[in-house]
Amino acid sequence: EYLTRPDLGRCFDEENRKKLKAAIPSAPRVQLVVGDGLSSAAILANAADCMAAIRDGLKLQGIDTGKGVFVKYCRVGAGDAIGDITGCELVCVLVGERPGLVTDKSMSIYITYKPHTGVSESARTVVSNIHAQGTPAVEAGAYAAELIEKILLAMEATIYSKDGDTWEIGVPRYRVDVQRECDVVEDILRIYGYNNVE
Repeated sequence: EYLTRPDLGRCFDEENRKKLKAAIPSAPRVQLVVGDGLSSAAILANAADCMAAIRDGLKLQGIDTGKGVFVKYCRVGAGDAIGDITGCELVCVLVGERPGLVTDKSMSIYITYKPHTGVSESARTVVSNIHAQGTPAVEAGAYAAELIEKILLAMEATIYSKDGDTWEIGVPRYRVDVQRECDVVEDILRIYGYNNVE
């Protein structure tokens, strides 16, 4: 059923929704999720080292990851449902990928800002090929921590006022890449997802 009904790996029944809400009562800034996906061997081989590297990297920047969650029969979209339940600002899903010709222990990391059911696949940032012959788990975790920090910092603009179609926005001084209106629009589109624009 797991292979024929992937939608079941993206959602939670009422009992498990309650368990998640009880385990994570307040909205975390970053929610870490581990799911076996299509390869539990990948999770056994990589998840512990990768999670430790992500937590350590974010801790250095003062970003708390709170309590991690394990999801059996997980699909990437489970992170969106967890976003709905917990109200987290960002979700980071470590999931086992389909066994291939090179290895059956390949894991990927999917990072989604403002996760919610129905979010576009293009809104995710992915780190893939995490395995012994590819990107080592510790290196991938450190890189993921950098990406998470950049995404969170990118969204720290302040809206001072809105008047019809005109918005006055303050951008942090360290965002030297944001100089014009089009830079702000590009940031918003990147996080919102280009495919979501109609």
